[in-house]
Amino acid sequence: MIKKLWIFPFFLSLFLLSFWFVPVGIANTKAIKASPKTLTSPLKVKLTLKEAIRLGLKFSFEVKEQKNGDQIRELKYKSKKRSLSLPQVSLYAQNTLSHSLLRSKSSDGTTGLKFPDEDTDVRSEMANEGGIGIEISEFTLFNFGKDQDLLKGEGLDLKKGQLKSKTFYMNYKFRISKEYFRLQNAFEEIASAQKEAELTKEVYELAKKKRKDGASGSVEYLFAKSAFLEAERKKKEAKRLYYKKLFLFNFILGQPLQQDYKLVSKVEFRPLKITLRELLKWIEVAPTLTEAKLNLNHSKLNLRTTWKDLMPFPKVSLSGLRYGHGYGKDGGGTVSQFIGSSSSSNFDIRIALNLSVPLVGENGFFNRFGVQSAELSVKSAENKVKMARMKAQGEVIGKYNDIMAQEEAIKDYREAFKNSSLLLDEAFKAYRQGKAQVLQMKDALNHKTSSIKEYKEAILNHLEGKMALATAIGMENPFGESDLGNEKKGGIN
Repeated sequence: MIKKLWIFPFFLSLFLLSFWFVPVGIANTKAIKASPKTLTSPLKVKLTLKEAIRLGLKFSFEVKEQKNGDQIRELKYKSKKRSLSLPQVSLYAQNTLSHSLLRSKSSDGTTGLKFPDEDTDVRSEMANEGGIGIEISEFTLFNFGKDQDLLKGEGLDLKKGQLKSKTFYMNYKFRISKEYFRLQNAFEEIASAQKEAELTKEVYELAKKKRKDGASGSVEYLFAKSAFLEAERKKKEAKRLYYKKLFLFNFILGQPLQQDYKLVSKVEFRPLKITLRELLKWIEVAPTLTEAKLNLNHSKLNLRTTWKDLMPFPKVSLSGLRYGHGYGKDGGGTVSQFIGSSSSSNFDIRIALNLSVPLVGENGFFNRFGVQSAELSVKSAENKVKMARMKAQGEVIGKYNDIMAQEEAIKDYREAFKNSSLLLDEAFKAYRQGKAQVLQMKDALNHKTSSIKEYKEAILNHLEGKMALATAIGMENPFGESDLGNEKKGGIN
């Protein structure tokens, strides 16, 4: 009995080791379960169209880049305006340290002589010279409007930039609206594909049961199974397209790509009530035509500047003023002078008459190549204004006709959608009663799916057509679509 007791410590150690390793194994198991194997989307956030536009205009990378460009243009114009209207003021500070060695020599230049106050013929001198003060460069008081013409040209460039910026923000709002409703439509496609999969599964189960009962052959069963597998594939494809559009939508808004939404604003079909004649009255504010008019004004301004450069107009300017304090070995004190002035006066206004007029050459007065080139630029700009006006008219007429055609098509799509829904209901009843085949069911289902898809697509195209028309006119909301972000429970189911 005592000889067998040696086994007890061995089993006791195994028992204690089991208590040591079991919790570790449990902890590892929990850690593995806690780590996600797939990337999961965050919880859906309720989002209206109005809120989506606000997010996009606040966080979008493209909008931030546009804002930076707008600020740069504003600063460039302000800098040019200040440089032409105010003199340039500079703070100057100068300091020079010098060390000189002087040797005293006799009249023959060979014998060294000692300085009277020193025991050597070599003297060392240190000097510190400099000054500090304010300096104003030469400032033009009057040059017959050349500076003003230059500033007007900068102002026209600023207006062109502001016009492009306004068009950008308008188009960005429309872009957010398009992607919002496209994303909503993609989500509804998932629900539609789910319903189609459920219906084909039910047909597949009925075909399987009929096959077992001997009421139908294997061909009906295989057709039903094929339709079911195709519906499952469509459902997966609908989900893939939805997340693809979701990533694009989040990028436009400047939000995390995985963020999902519950889109509550519904797109509604609203016929265009404005007439073509009223639309054509707004052509003059179209962005393309407005930009062409600004270019025309710029070319006229360049022509006037070219003529002024040829004429010997006098220039009234104020010489640069320097006021400060100087110091050095020759003395120091307050410095008050006009730089470049040959007069000893402290006030210097100069009127110069430049009679150097080029007679021949590239910009000669008789050849007038520069003037002729500027005149041709004006004619070209006038022609471009006419072209822009005609192009804007054609664009508005074309988009208006497209919208009218879409409204007629929407009526037909609506009737086709209603008819396909009734057809599918009747076909399913007939299949249950054994009066229809799987191919007829599949055909009815395809009619229903395609008709609702075409109906939704036509409504979205109609809305996007109105946005394109508004872009061509340059008016953000000319059709009473300010409540695009409504919370009405409309839409298509």
